[in-house]
Amino acid sequence: MRRSNQANHEVSALFERWLTRTEEIMRQRISQMDIGSYPGKKGPDELLRSLSSRMRDLGSGYLEGSFSFLERGRFVDMGSGRGYSFGQSIRGTHDLETGRRKNKGRRPKKWYGKVFYGRLNDLQGAVGYTMMENVLETLKTELSQ
Repeated sequence: MRRSNQANHEVSALFERWLTRTEEIMRQRISQMDIGSYPGKKGPDELLRSLSSRMRDLGSGYLEGSFSFLERGRFVDMGSGRGYSFGQSIRGTHDLETGRRKNKGRRPKKWYGKVFYGRLNDLQGAVGYTMMENVLETLKTELSQ
C-alpha cells in the first residue's frame, strides 16, 4: 500500500512540474510571436496575464490539470477572427459574389495547440516510464521475500 502512495506522489509531482513548465513555454511563445502587441500599447498583455494553470487531486488516484486564458487566445491560435461583412474590404480584396476574401486573412499563430499537444506526448511517456519503474520495483520486492 505504501508503494502505491509513493507512486501516486511521484506522478502527482511529475504532473505538477509538467503543468508549470508547459505554462512557461506558452508564455514564451506568446512573447516570441508578439501576440497581442499593438503600437502604443503600454503594460503587460492581457493574454499573458490571463494565462494560468491549475492541478487538482480528484481522489482515488485521479488528477486533473487545466489551463485557462482569454478565449480570444484560441482564435489567434486557430487563425480565425477579424470577420468582415459581405463585400467589405479593409486590406486585400473581397469576392463580391461570395463575400469571401480572395487572399487569406489571419494566419494561425500556434502558441497553444502545438505546445500543448507536443508536451502532452512527453507527459504520457514520462508517466508511463514512472509507473513502469514502480511496478518493477514492487515486483522485485515481492520476489525477494
